[in-house]
Amino acid sequence: MISSLFLKPEDSIWLDENATQPEQSDYVLYLGCNVLQTPFLMWTCIDVLRKMGIKFAIVGGTSTCCGSPFLSAGKIEAAESFDRKRIDVFSRFNPQTVIEWDESCHEFTHLNTLSYMKPKFKMKNIEQFIAENTHLLKFEIPINKKVGIHDHYGHADNSYADMEAPRRALKAIPGVELIELEHNRLQALPCGFESISYNGRKEEGKLQNRDLLAEASSTGADILAVFWQACYRTLVSTGEIDVRHFIEIVGEALGVNYEDKYRKYKLWNNVDRVVDDAKENIAANGYTETEIKPYVQKYLFDISSTFC
Repeated sequence: MISSLFLKPEDSIWLDENATQPEQSDYVLYLGCNVLQTPFLMWTCIDVLRKMGIKFAIVGGTSTCCGSPFLSAGKIEAAESFDRKRIDVFSRFNPQTVIEWDESCHEFTHLNTLSYMKPKFKMKNIEQFIAENTHLLKFEIPINKKVGIHDHYGHADNSYADMEAPRRALKAIPGVELIELEHNRLQALPCGFESISYNGRKEEGKLQNRDLLAEASSTGADILAVFWQACYRTLVSTGEIDVRHFIEIVGEALGVNYEDKYRKYKLWNNVDRVVDDAKENIAANGYTETEIKPYVQKYLFDISSTFC
């Protein structure tokens, strides 16, 4: 329901399980379902890939969820069922590579999917794919900023993570000066999301949030780059340092800019104001303002999210 603040039904440009005989494509961009909370990042990602000049299909939406939220809720059979369904949907395109936009989906793939399925295609996250293909991008706008990196790569075994790919991609952007935080890569500090959303320890999460931002600010970085959408949603409204998603920085250097309504709404911190601003989208999705207000309070202002 929260996606109704940001999207109208006609904005659903992705294919899902109903794509029974889709046009074949060497690449599939997999959005997952998390991006529905921050669609400006979705549009940015799509435009970045289009600027590469490659042909790709787009798969996403709740019906092709990777299964991660179900696994977190202890519903193992449901998680595997959704996982197998999304892999089946990808296979219909006969791709060489599936590009996973969402880091929690990419984590799920490596820690779960590949243990019981062997897809015929490669599965890479967006940072890896961009790092391997920066030669296809023409960065025209220098960023001229010091960029620190928040390395968050999952809740469990993160040995699968390619922590150098985003660094290679960002280094390819004119004007970017990468700054390493004292705690980086496998030793990176948590942003507080897991404590707040999974463990119910809100005060602990706030302290983790504070410590990470203090460390980032102490480096002199202008921007703190994040890769997980959960990190972005947790940190974006702090105001201590400019928190940006990796894809935003790449997009800006290519002249791609979309309004970040999620950040705007978080900073407003006012349910009535948010609902009034989004009333056209809400109505287009068949909801009333009264119906959606409790969800806005819960998912924008009470906790960061129940999703990864």
